[in-house]
Amino acid sequence: MCINANISIATFAISVLSSIILIKYGLKKYEKENKVAGLFFIYISLMQIFEYFIWTDINDLYFNGNSIASQISALFIFTQPIILYFIKLFVYNPPTINWQYAFIESIFFIYVLFCYTKYQTTQQQKSCFPDKTTGLLNWSWINYMDYIIYFSVFVFSIFIYVDFRYAIISSLWLFSVLDLGYFITPKKYGALFCFTAGFSPLLFLLWQIFFM
Repeated sequence: MCINANISIATFAISVLSSIILIKYGLKKYEKENKVAGLFFIYISLMQIFEYFIWTDINDLYFNGNSIASQISALFIFTQPIILYFIKLFVYNPPTINWQYAFIESIFFIYVLFCYTKYQTTQQQKSCFPDKTTGLLNWSWINYMDYIIYFSVFVFSIFIYVDFRYAIISSLWLFSVLDLGYFITPKKYGALFCFTAGFSPLLFLLWQIFFM
């Protein structure tokens, strides 16, 4: 993730501003999609606030900021696919009584149970500390994530109630950047989340203007 408290706050501000710009100035035909993406990126950017409190109380000397923020951030990461789904329900207001809705709800209910189990496990390690090599935060709970399940539900959530082309482009952008970054700079992979959260809404907007 971000390398210090100041960069975390700056990234949060950039992400919120760029998300608002996407919502306001995105193409009209993707008005709802842009609103969903903008709101979700604002939610993602809250991770930088957690990082800020971790950095400012890295040794838990003042208000247990590291331990508290680390635990909240774990829950925050695990539930992102669910939050994306709730944002879509708010924006699209789809019908709630049909077999499709029942199937979708069952998938997310199972995932909630999965998140609860994983989150209980993370309580064994409460704090995050900087990696001596990269200077980035070494998240204590990251070894407890099941990436296959997490990203499968995430992709599922992306494609629900949304323009298919918009979903494809969004998925290609997000996952290609993260995957490419992992192979190029695996030791500083976490720093990509700062870049992704901060500038993706603006890149989404530019892509719409010039290519869609």
